[in-house]
Amino acid sequence: MELTKTADIPSNSPFAALTTMFYDPMKAFGMLSERRAVWLPLLLTMGLSAALMFYYYAVVDFEWLKERMLATVTDPAQREQSISMMTKSMVMISSIASAVLGIPLMCAITGVYFMIGGKMTSTDFGFGKGFALAAWSLVPMLITTVLGLMQVMLSSTGKLEFTELNPLTLNQLFFHIEMGKPWASLLESISLATVWQVILLIVGFQVWAKVPRATAMKVTLIPYVVIYGIWIAYSMMSNAA
Repeated sequence: MELTKTADIPSNSPFAALTTMFYDPMKAFGMLSERRAVWLPLLLTMGLSAALMFYYYAVVDFEWLKERMLATVTDPAQREQSISMMTKSMVMISSIASAVLGIPLMCAITGVYFMIGGKMTSTDFGFGKGFALAAWSLVPMLITTVLGLMQVMLSSTGKLEFTELNPLTLNQLFFHIEMGKPWASLLESISLATVWQVILLIVGFQVWAKVPRATAMKVTLIPYVVIYGIWIAYSMMSNAA
């Protein structure tokens, strides 16, 4: 007797789009054209980010971490005051709040940018589409967050730098420059997930705005070129000083 398939996930469901996003983003954004389901990537990334922050501060050697965080504070009085104010629960709660609230905030900022980008290209691309595009471009963050959880799990001593939670950054993969030195922050901000996220933004804008790939690339890459151009120039000047 033939088995029924009533339990199968519909091909146009948000969950099907989520899995398709990993291997065929153009098709995934096409599936989401009518039903953008922005809640799914938002809840997943916010939930996993909160779990990572909680797990990290529950496991990390907090006294060691405080010393690392305050290594550049040379004034004894200021250092003592910072140490007394910096409790594990305070840092944990603030980190969880920053992770959870920062994600929709960045999506909103990106949504405004793509709304402006839609006007620049004379396409109907409102804030809602821009916000949804930003949310779905967070899919690579699911991978990096899971890798971060694994990093914490594999840490036997609890002496794990915050930057080590994302092992896919250029600094963690190739350069290993100590934080506080020129280029370190820049190289920590660029990861394989960042590149993947930019690609998703390009593809999503192309599909939803119905513009050529070249136009989607120009609109998407402008802020990255400006921001990283300034950052590279600053790092070069800091390194030369």
